[in-house]
Amino acid sequence: MDTISDVGLASSSFPERITGVRQCAGMPQQLLLPHATLFLRCLDAGNRDDATADAVRAHLAREGCQSASSLQPVVVLKPYEDFNAALAATFVKCIDADPHMHKIMLERSSITLSIASKIPRRLRAVVDHNPVQIFKAKKNETEVFGLVQAGRRDAAAIVSFLAWLERQFKAGDRVVENDGVDQISCRRAAQDNHLGDAFPTRSATGANAAVIGYEPSVDPAHAIAIEPNNVYVCDTGGQYLGGTTNIARTLHFLKSSSIERYAYSLALQGHIAFARAVFPSGIPGAMLEAFARAPLWRHGLNYPHSTGHGIGAGVSAKEGPFCVSGGAEHIDDIQNSPTKLWRYLAPVESGHYLSGGTGVYRSSKFGISLRSNFLARAASFVHTEATSMQSFLRFRCMTPIPFCRTLIEMGMLNAEARCWIDDYHLWCSGQACLGDAFAVNDDSRTAFSWFWRETQLINTPTSSSDI
Repeated sequence: MDTISDVGLASSSFPERITGVRQCAGMPQQLLLPHATLFLRCLDAGNRDDATADAVRAHLAREGCQSASSLQPVVVLKPYEDFNAALAATFVKCIDADPHMHKIMLERSSITLSIASKIPRRLRAVVDHNPVQIFKAKKNETEVFGLVQAGRRDAAAIVSFLAWLERQFKAGDRVVENDGVDQISCRRAAQDNHLGDAFPTRSATGANAAVIGYEPSVDPAHAIAIEPNNVYVCDTGGQYLGGTTNIARTLHFLKSSSIERYAYSLALQGHIAFARAVFPSGIPGAMLEAFARAPLWRHGLNYPHSTGHGIGAGVSAKEGPFCVSGGAEHIDDIQNSPTKLWRYLAPVESGHYLSGGTGVYRSSKFGISLRSNFLARAASFVHTEATSMQSFLRFRCMTPIPFCRTLIEMGMLNAEARCWIDDYHLWCSGQACLGDAFAVNDDSRTAFSWFWRETQLINTPTSSSDI
């Protein structure tokens, strides 16, 4: 059988891309190579920008990535226009050097025409799906253990930040959006096995919370203060040695309005429905969309982003091959895109680790974002003799961060949803190791107090919901 080398932007160039795009000191060290190449458009002949190139070199020098004697990787800068030819040449060289390697695998949905054209036809093996992503998506027991630890550590960092933020408001101190970014990064850095942020934190207040992908200004002259009487969204993710997180919580620190509680409670209904979903193993991710979106659809609402996607085990914040998406798109747009068809119809199977998030966004008003991380696992049933031979899955929640009590309109939640929240908060408070994680911060007592208060029961009796 021929040995095949994989060429795809999501696989072959991944180490180089993350070394160049992410900060060198803040990325998983096991992914950093002794030598890496960063391709920049500012070095292209028709788009040369020496000032930007010099700024990149200065940054890399500060991070220790420009010295051959450094323990950090040496990052070489090249024009972006050289990328396709350089990548193709690298893989052709691998073929020539290894007598057991005869083909270069090209994934039809992701390979660029420019790269493919530079690889001799005799060496091409075109495939529909990249098997590397399929293998990576299923987490083994060692990876699951690391993901659990990463989720707890990141929860401690986020909870301690939210408790700190409330304390600043009570003291009358001014806090700007970018302070949230810095605070979370610093609190993550205090955790064991911390590697950096998984993506830029969306710290957004008021109308900014309605902007998906919003990033606060780092310029003090344009900094926007977080107002305690407005909705505040914290959408963030961390990289740890054992796993990656992708989490969003929405809070209000004073008396919320009825429309804010209405929007939050609808998003929470969708989040709970998704978290409680039981479904046949191997169904397409697109079929899980209705669990999360149905509560909003019933009120004529929808959110424009996907519900969920795969997450790496200490590698990347967004990973294939599957995703939970399609509920905000017309079928024509999906059918006309081979990539979307493959991703939306890819099966969700046991061992898949993914994000699950809902939202309500009122332009120029406010936004609601709720996102947790889940692990697909085998579902068990009381009356097994009455079930089919087909295997079923349910989600194990991996994010022990409470929901905002002041934004929940209790009358909008049925008894099952209220019991699920209580069971979820009991589970959060039972994560004993969070105590050690809180202790790494100077204000651990504040974090404990906030966490204890926010995880109190909202219902009297609780059910045996699966968390």
